[in-house]
Amino acid sequence: MKPFCRRQHSSSRCGVRHLGFISFALSLATCSASPFSTEASASRRAGTWSRVTHPAAKARAEKVLRNAFRPYDESSGRSIAYGDGHPYERRRRLNARGDAVGEDLIDHDQIAYALGKSSHQPLRIHFLTDALDEARGQSDVKDRKIDALEQTVLPAIANEWSRALSVFPVQDVISVPRDACFGLVNLQRSIDVGGADIVIVVDVASREDLACTPEGNNALAVAAPCEADQWDRPIIGFMNFCLEKDIRDTDNDYQNPNMDEVIAQMTSIGTHEAGHCLGMVGDLLKYFRDPETGEPLTSRPFRQERVACVDGAVRNEYRPSRDVLAEGATANGARYFELVTPRIATVARNHFNCASLRGARLENQPTSESCFGSHFDERLFFTELMGPVYSSFSNALSPMTMAFFEDSSWYIANYSASVPSTFGHGAGCDFVYKDCIQDGDVPEYSKGFFCNQRVQMDSFGRVMNTEVTCDPTRTHKAVCDLALRDEVAGLPDTDIPDPFQYFPEDQDLGAFSMWLADFCPIATIDYMDCQDATNVRTSEYFGTDSRCYDVRVDDIWQGTKVGNSMCFKTICNADRNVVELEVRGSRIVCDYDGQVHSLGEISGSAELECPRFAVVCPELICPGNCAGRGVCNWESASGPTCECFDEADTSPGCFGSAKGNYLSRLTPAPTPRPTMSPPISQGQPDDSLRPAPTPSYTIPNSIFKTEKPVYEGPIIILGPSAGSTMSSAPRITNHLIIYCSTAVVLVLTMLCG
Repeated sequence: MKPFCRRQHSSSRCGVRHLGFISFALSLATCSASPFSTEASASRRAGTWSRVTHPAAKARAEKVLRNAFRPYDESSGRSIAYGDGHPYERRRRLNARGDAVGEDLIDHDQIAYALGKSSHQPLRIHFLTDALDEARGQSDVKDRKIDALEQTVLPAIANEWSRALSVFPVQDVISVPRDACFGLVNLQRSIDVGGADIVIVVDVASREDLACTPEGNNALAVAAPCEADQWDRPIIGFMNFCLEKDIRDTDNDYQNPNMDEVIAQMTSIGTHEAGHCLGMVGDLLKYFRDPETGEPLTSRPFRQERVACVDGAVRNEYRPSRDVLAEGATANGARYFELVTPRIATVARNHFNCASLRGARLENQPTSESCFGSHFDERLFFTELMGPVYSSFSNALSPMTMAFFEDSSWYIANYSASVPSTFGHGAGCDFVYKDCIQDGDVPEYSKGFFCNQRVQMDSFGRVMNTEVTCDPTRTHKAVCDLALRDEVAGLPDTDIPDPFQYFPEDQDLGAFSMWLADFCPIATIDYMDCQDATNVRTSEYFGTDSRCYDVRVDDIWQGTKVGNSMCFKTICNADRNVVELEVRGSRIVCDYDGQVHSLGEISGSAELECPRFAVVCPELICPGNCAGRGVCNWESASGPTCECFDEADTSPGCFGSAKGNYLSRLTPAPTPRPTMSPPISQGQPDDSLRPAPTPSYTIPNSIFKTEKPVYEGPIIILGPSAGSTMSSAPRITNHLIIYCSTAVVLVLTMLCG
């Protein structure tokens, strides 16, 4: 195998045009109420793929976390107090009264009225941090990180989920027993916590069973739900941050870390892990209830059955109801499970513009021993917070994530606070059902999401003939993650599975870091951030309102046009539902996706291809995916519009609907106020050639994550550090984190900086 470069010493630098050596740090950690199965093969497969030094410890970490969950036990009598009664309890009492007097005397209006009075409040997360204080004094760096956790990271995580989810509030205390989480944390005593709806015990322990050791390649965090209330909602969780080793082993000196980057990293990863504590775990799907009645969707008591899992193993599992989880297979035979609950199904159909979808697919390339998957499928949900891969591109707390939690029955989601997930947005059914690449070509439905520009390398591992395009969010210039895998040192010693073969000319050609997206190549090798205002390039614009555009120019040596990318100031025209961009003072209007404009202002031969409106301006399309309470009419004459199931709901995203269940009405999000487009400087072409500016609003910062990316890019950086002028000899670093169920499991780190 030909390494991209070899790292000679921890402080050494490889050639600036080399790709760094990939090292994997695997930490298998999941959680479940079901017994740990010894038949599973995922950990053995992961151990083969990852070249880890402590595979047994990783497997133990997964086993420990899977067995940490304690379901509600009626015999214990430890019910959570909900004041005058949880809505489900009140419904149960009213139904019992009706049974006593007879069905014909049941006052269903009274039941609806009583339940309609439910007062859900923003979720209150209490982080129990006693263990953090006990961990102080080991090193100055660790103490600084503990300070950051307590003062900044944990409050930010709590605030993020509080904005997103509401619950019927706990009225008394949550008792955290000393043996909570079955030994994951060493509590000195049982603790009663008031004013909280869930208590998450936080630790920074360095233990092998938590996949965190000073010597090893570590998970940055692991997490698990530990205990549930009488309605199966998790009320106690556990989260461990591994502070022993900074995986950003490039510019960030471990002894003098950039704390802003550390905080951003820990906050994003911690928000994902908290999502697992709140219930996004494959083994908790069987506890889902009907949001309207509170009745379990999976019959109790649970019964095991033989299940063909996504990792290929057939084993005994407590399978959720088929009203929650359905099985399926791609056209090429790749197995998967998908969530088919009502809100999830509606949001998925609205997102992809595909009315035939049954629901949202879960990961089919297991990152843990979960039979069904504990993350959304990376192939379809690349930009989701609760996908298996973390990067600066893939952390949107989106309508899909909110729909999951709402369909569990445990939460109400505030879709007006959701962040649009742009991957596959409006791409249609073919994007979901057909191959990402067909016979080596990018089909129309995949354009802008997948790519086929191969990274070429010489015999010394130096990058050559690399075409720079745009990443799927249009916020960065990027390079396609496609190479001959046997040229990349550190990759798994496995063949690409038959269902994921897209290049007939070479079966070893595929994604070399985004393999969890069914080996589909995606432009995730970060070249330059369009939103970093410190970048400077002739004819381009950088800032939070800049987006990336594909440009083709003449190659005088080859006599053909070659691909490139450029960053331009962008405006979402809310009146006309079009993208407008400014090029050297001229206004260009993209009237439709894929429209080609000549860039005479830059070069007589340059051509710009318009991006997908649904990706650049997602908030103008069916806000919040209609909150799962309406259908997105993509063919509306006025642009994609929500048609709410509740005809009385006139909010743009159906945020006011509560039809068909007890949920209290949500406050509609304010409609963006249009502002006039900024004036265009002199030199604008004839107005007859381009429409005059119309009322528009500049892209809000909230549409995409606009702060500096945690890793200066999600996969590889082809370019100098932020703020520097680009040179012809880019340096390359790489960081990719892959989550495993309730934990980060794979840290794919380019060690060459």
